[in-house]
Amino acid sequence: MSQPGMPNITPVISVDMDQTIVMLLSSIAMEEMAIAHMVNAGAEQVQYVLGTLENGSDMPSAPTMEQLMLMQRSMSTMMQGVILKEMMLMMKMGQVVEMDRERQERQQED
Repeated sequence: MSQPGMPNITPVISVDMDQTIVMLLSSIAMEEMAIAHMVNAGAEQVQYVLGTLENGSDMPSAPTMEQLMLMQRSMSTMMQGVILKEMMLMMKMGQVVEMDRERQERQQED
């Protein structure tokens, strides 16, 4: 029995600096949207537990102190992750801005 062979594929991808910057900015925007959805879902969970979620308050009774503490720890962990992600996105955005500035400087020199 022979080994499977991989075809020799050499795709040619042509992306200029302007397209690269747009794609990087789009990826940052999509990550920001994902974070917004996570934070909103967390807020709705808190509202549900507290019984203040509009059209969704079917909690059988008031939450116990243990349930509130569990929710607080969960939200704290989630928000720590969000803060770290925001910091990384801020650095990524700074790098994209720097790339764009360098691109503009090169264009002015030409």
